[in-house]
Amino acid sequence: MENPCLTFVTPTLLTAQSKTLEDGKVEFEAGRELVSVIAHEISHSWTGNLITNHTWEHFWLNEGWTMWLERKIMSRVHSPEYFDFDAITGWNALRDSVDEYGDDHCFTCLVPCLDRVDPDDSFSSVPYEKGFNFLYYLSRVVGEGPFETFAQAYVQKFKYKTVTTEQFCDFFRQYCASRSLDISQVDFDAWINRPGMPAVTPDFDDSLSSSSIALAQSWYDINRMNMNIADGDGNGDGAAGAAALEKIQNLPDVSTWTSAQMVVMLEKLLGMLAEAKESFVILSLEQMGQQYQFNTSRNAEVRFCWQTLCIRSEGEFCLPCVETFIKEQGRMKFIRPLYRELYRSKFGKTNAMKWFAEWRSNYHPIAQKMVAKDLELSDS
Repeated sequence: MENPCLTFVTPTLLTAQSKTLEDGKVEFEAGRELVSVIAHEISHSWTGNLITNHTWEHFWLNEGWTMWLERKIMSRVHSPEYFDFDAITGWNALRDSVDEYGDDHCFTCLVPCLDRVDPDDSFSSVPYEKGFNFLYYLSRVVGEGPFETFAQAYVQKFKYKTVTTEQFCDFFRQYCASRSLDISQVDFDAWINRPGMPAVTPDFDDSLSSSSIALAQSWYDINRMNMNIADGDGNGDGAAGAAALEKIQNLPDVSTWTSAQMVVMLEKLLGMLAEAKESFVILSLEQMGQQYQFNTSRNAEVRFCWQTLCIRSEGEFCLPCVETFIKEQGRMKFIRPLYRELYRSKFGKTNAMKWFAEWRSNYHPIAQKMVAKDLELSDS
C-alpha cells in the first residue's frame, strides 16, 4: 500500500524461477518480473496522494489514472507494445468482475451509487480497469501526445485537493475546448453511469499476446484429445493419446517468456474452457504441470492462475499447493477468488471452510470480512 514517499509492498512481489538440476533438486533464481506493482504504488504518489478521489464513488480517479501511469512506466521499462499487452490482461480482469456481479449491477458503473453501502463491498477491478479504459479512450480521441500534456495539466490543477468525476470531466472539456480538440464523439454519461462493459471495445495491439493465445489454443486442443482417450466404459483411444503426446512434444519453447506471457496463456485457456463449459481433464493438468513446472513456481501470479485452473477442473491433487499459497500471504486479489473457487468446487468446500477458520485471524480485517461473505458465513 502506498503512502506519500513510502510504499509498503507484499512479499508476493518477490519472484523466483525454478530450475531442475541434474541430481533432481530444484533450484530457484531471483527474478524481478512483478515490478509493475511497484510502478503502480509509486504512481499513487501523484494520483491518489497528491490528488485524491473526493469520495469512494470516485475511486476510479485514483486507480484508473494509476493504471494508466503504471502502464506508461512499464512500456518504457519493456517496450511500447507492453502497454497494450498489459491492457489486454486488464480488460480480461474487468470482464471477470462484470461477470461476477452481473452486467446490470450498479457496482459495474464507473461511478457506482454507494449510498448506505460499505465501499469494501464494491471493491473489484472495475475502478481500475474501466477507469483505465475510459482514460485510454480519451487519449485515442485527442491523441496520445495531447493527452499526456493534459495529464500534466490535470495534476497541476488538482494537486493537494480532492476531485470528483464531474470536476474531472469539466476540466477535460475546458482543456480540449481551449486547444480546439474535438471531443464531440465522447459519450461521458455512458462511460460514467452505464453498468457493464464499456460500450467502446478498445483495439489493443495483440502482437505480444498472440503467442500466448496460440499456446492456449494448443493446450485446449490437447485437452480435447485427452478427453477422447477413455470413454465411459474405460475403452481407450490410443490414437488420441498418441496425437496429444506428439502435440506436446511440438509445443514452442517458452524458456525466454516472461511470467506475464504465461499468465495471459492461462487466462486465455480459462476463458476458452468457460465459454465452452468444459474443464481440463486430470491427465491434461498433469501434462501441463510437468511441462512448465507450475507446481514449484514461486511466482504468485502464475500460481494463482494455475491453481484456479486446477480447482475448476476438480484437480484435487492441487490442495496442498493451494493451502500453502492462501496461508503464506493475504492479498485479496488472490485469496478471495481461490476461496470462492474452492467453495464452488465438488471437492474443496470443506477445505475452504476449514482453512479459513484456521487462518482467519492472520488476514487483514477487510479480507476477513470479504472472504467470510464469499463463504456465506453467518458472521459476514
